[in-house]
Order: sequence, then structure tokens, then C-alpha cells
Amino acid sequence: MSSHDQIHAAADRHFRAPDGRPEKGSAMTMIKANALAVQEKSERLRALRAARDATIVTEPDAAPVAKAAKAAKPKTTRRKATV
Repeated sequence: MSSHDQIHAAADRHFRAPDGRPEKGSAMTMIKANALAVQEKSERLRALRAARDATIVTEPDAAPVAKAAKAAKPKTTRRKATV
């Protein structure tokens, strides 16, 4: 190995990315993969929710009870203050 190759190898060892850290430029790939995973999970959950809601049988409500009308308050006029 020439001295240039040794220096280059030593620099590669020193400046390489730490283990578990993705390579440079892969952030967009990771973001796209995460967005796709979220979308797929949302679709799956939406389908499960629709299936669950389809199995729920609701009984028709009884006839709604009419609320008693509130008694109207008589309108009062304001008197002008006399000085």
C-alpha cells in the first residue's frame, strides 16, 4: 500500500458516518418512506373503521319530544336619564 492509500484509508476510517446513521442525501428517501407508511396505515385504519361501523346496528330513535317554548319576555324600553 502506498502512503497515499494509507492516508486515504485512515481518513475514511476517521470521517465515516457513525454506525446506525444513514448516508448523506437519504433524508428525502426516509421522509418519502415515512409518508408512504403513514398513508398506508391511515388507509388500513379507515377500512377497519368502516368495517366496524358497518357491523354496528342502531335502533331508530323514539319520536323526538318537542321542547316547551320559552315564555317571551316583555320588551322594556330604556328611559333617558334626567339630570
